[in-house]
Amino acid sequence: MLAAPISAASATRERFPQQVREVCQKAAELRKGKLHDTQLAFFGGSFTAIERGYMLSLLEAAKPFVWEDGFAGIRISTRPDAINEEILTILKEYHVNAIELGVQSMNDRVLLANKRGHTAQDVLTKDESNGSFSSAGGQHTVTYVTDDSLPDGQYYLYLFNNNLGYSESRPDYDWSQIDQIATDLSSGTTS
Repeated sequence: MLAAPISAASATRERFPQQVREVCQKAAELRKGKLHDTQLAFFGGSFTAIERGYMLSLLEAAKPFVWEDGFAGIRISTRPDAINEEILTILKEYHVNAIELGVQSMNDRVLLANKRGHTAQDVLTKDESNGSFSSAGGQHTVTYVTDDSLPDGQYYLYLFNNNLGYSESRPDYDWSQIDQIATDLSSGTTS
């Protein structure tokens, strides 16, 4: 995966698509024909929740650098409530082949208390994208939980290993349908 920061301090929003092209061109020069095992990634927020025209301008800038002699695809991160069939169709058109859902919790009470805008069921439903992204999808979970018993400014932060598929609240969910995911702590890989 190519990680090249594009700084908001050094460019205006209108300049970001040009910066995407410049970063892609530089990667193509540096990796000379070896981009086929590299993904271009848009991280750092909910990519599909940004203004539609802006999202499309970034994807349009990246599209010529994907597939034939280019990047293996585009990876994005987004919120479960910022993805739907229309968005999936757009993403596929622009060679997005990996979507990481920012899942702050699989507990509806925690999601509601932290005003996340989605439920645990929404997350499970989003993983069913008609096979378009299933083998390359993923989720990252960072849960921010406030607690009135803590001093002002303190909170709990829980991190989830997204290489492990397990849910006490959904014991019937078949994790084996997702490639590269372990179902017990003694198997699989960690990062």
